[in-house]
Amino acid sequence: MRSAKRIPLHITLSICSTLLTASVGDAQIQIDRFTVDTFGARALAISRNGQFVVGGHDAPWLWNSSSGVSFLPTSVAGDSLAFVEDAVAISDDGQTIVGIGQSSNSCDDETELFLYSSDDGWAKLVGSDSEFGGLSADGMIAAAAAYQVFDRDECPSETEGPYESGIVLTDGSVTTLRTPETLSRAKPADMSSDAGVIAGNAIREVTAMGNQLMQAIVWESPLEFVELPMPPNAVEVRATAISSDGQTVVGRQRNTDQFGPTLAFRWNREHGLTALEGDAAQAIDVSFNGRMIVGSSTTLGDVIWLDDLAPLALTDYLAEFGFDDAGFQFIDMSDDGRTFLGRSGNEFVVVTVPEPTALMLLMCGVMALSGLLRQA
Repeated sequence: MRSAKRIPLHITLSICSTLLTASVGDAQIQIDRFTVDTFGARALAISRNGQFVVGGHDAPWLWNSSSGVSFLPTSVAGDSLAFVEDAVAISDDGQTIVGIGQSSNSCDDETELFLYSSDDGWAKLVGSDSEFGGLSADGMIAAAAAYQVFDRDECPSETEGPYESGIVLTDGSVTTLRTPETLSRAKPADMSSDAGVIAGNAIREVTAMGNQLMQAIVWESPLEFVELPMPPNAVEVRATAISSDGQTVVGRQRNTDQFGPTLAFRWNREHGLTALEGDAAQAIDVSFNGRMIVGSSTTLGDVIWLDDLAPLALTDYLAEFGFDDAGFQFIDMSDDGRTFLGRSGNEFVVVTVPEPTALMLLMCGVMALSGLLRQA
């Protein structure tokens, strides 16, 4: 009896991409290329609606298609020693920006978070040794983790000092997230567009080598949380992003040791935690409804998962819509899954593809399953 054999991936990719392209009719791809005139400039994030890009290195900057690149100030009002070097998130209206830098209260090389508005410039958002964990679509709520929420007189060692993880309101007030008793040092990673659900991680184990193995958590309120399941053979499950509707979490799991290969995963309440196909893969972002996921794998580079399909090389996916420059590494995606931010050295690109219909996405799923129809 002959065994079933899957149609090669490149054939499935070609047919599926053709269907996706055909579904958009006369709609056109939009490609915006730009450079930033500063050494080592890096793009760090695109807004949820795909209209703005922020980044930095020596100075924070902002881009949109109508006005191009503009540099933001590096100084912070009221602190002559403070400076901001990176912009890491921006609201959908482009009015609220989160930045990373240092102030006169910073310890050693620790970073702090700052909030920017066109009226007030930069202002300190949260205390020393801060880590950014997400911004709501309207820019009113940010998530962060920090050793101490407000100023301190002495710098703690690596194992000393209070540690907070909280929803940080833009008026400076803080609500602390509850951490499971078996875990420590919870860190938000991303939030839903309305900030109602937050995904993050906490330390479940520190290895003999000092490496931190993480456990993914979803907070539905500051006091209510769900620990993502740990597969029997996994040593770590780490969340990297949550869909804007708060229903789907993506990230990576590690099944051997802290140095072993990773698997990308998707989690929701209905289906639990599901490993995505791909060699040494990790998921870094997810669309608003959880149906499109972007990430990377060792064999394909940047990849995209459509629904439950095998991963497609993102460069091949975009090429079918008319963007055929394979020299870019893609680092972020808009909430609707149509706009992608890429970088190549000092050059950046924002690619917006037409929206495929639900019918064509379904047909792509059928094409993936058809790999079982070919006889050996």
